[in-house]
Parts: sequence; structure tokens; C-alpha cells
Amino acid sequence: MAEGPVAAPPIVACETIEGVFSVALPSHSDPRGELVEMFRASWLPTAPPRQWNLVRSLANTLRGIHVHLRHTDYVLPLDGSTLVGLKDLRRDSRTYLKDAHYRLEPSRPLLLHIPPGVGHGFYAPDGSLLGIAVTRYFDPEDDLGYRWDDPAALLFPDVRSPILSERDARAPDFHELLARLEPHQHGF
Repeated sequence: MAEGPVAAPPIVACETIEGVFSVALPSHSDPRGELVEMFRASWLPTAPPRQWNLVRSLANTLRGIHVHLRHTDYVLPLDGSTLVGLKDLRRDSRTYLKDAHYRLEPSRPLLLHIPPGVGHGFYAPDGSLLGIAVTRYFDPEDDLGYRWDDPAALLFPDVRSPILSERDARAPDFHELLARLEPHQHGF
């Protein structure tokens, strides 16, 4: 790896949801292989992570749809392919109720930034491993969600009978979540 200051990689804004962006991670190759810089706080215009988690998903696992009131997620693909579905749930956002989709793969390493108020789900068709960093320590009161298969807010239309957590299987419908988010709308 080169010595001295390293230029920040470009931040690529999501075209459909404001506040969502990705960072193409710098890769350094030599005859031994490759080193990918996963994170530098100086790259991001937002709060740095406080906690990192490894999330391993079996084939056909869907995690979500989740939304956080106070913390930002940084998602990094480590192994396997992950489909990420996003929905802007911030009523005051110019992109309110817009969707976005990403395919995360380690062969194209990037860091995905998901701000508070943006619903998100992760689908691993063949299994995957993600690094997920958060800007606040885990708090169950900051971890809301809605049913992944609610037709009012479908993010994964081609997914059939995924493996779900008990919590995600019992999640409320989309409109119930929007009502629960209403008192928090000015906090995003």
C-alpha cells in the first residue's frame, strides 16, 4: 500500500433516495493478492460507526424490512451476493416512498450508507456474509420494521418463501409502520 495521504474514494449518491450513497472501496493489488480498504472515518460526511457486526445469512434468507429512527447503517459485502432493497420512509424527504435496489458483491467492494428513516432489507439468494456498522449501539427501540411481502411497499417482488426471523415474520404491515413513524418524522 502506498505511503502518505490517500485520496478519499468517490461518494456516489443514490439516484432515487436522498441521503443514501455508496463508496467504491480502494483496492491495492500486488503479486500476493489484494488489500481492500474497508473504512476510513475521513471518507464519510456522516457520523462514524460505534459498533461493527458480522451478519451471515443462509441461502434464501431475507432480513427485514427494517428502519431505524436514530442510527445510520454502513453495509459492506464480505462473501456471497446480497440484494438490498431500500424505501424512503421520511415524510419530509423529497424522495418519500421512493425505492432503490443494490446488489452487493465482494468482487465489487463498496460501502453502502443507509440513513435513519430509510427502510431496508437484505436478501441472500445463495448465502452471504455482510459487515454492518452502526452509528449507535444496538437499541431494540430503534429497530422497527414492516412485513417484507406487504403489497403496499414490496421491495423483493421475485422472492418466494424466504427464511425469516420470527420477528420479521410477525412484523406489522406497511401502513401500521408508517403510523408508528409519524411522531418521529421531524427527527430524521
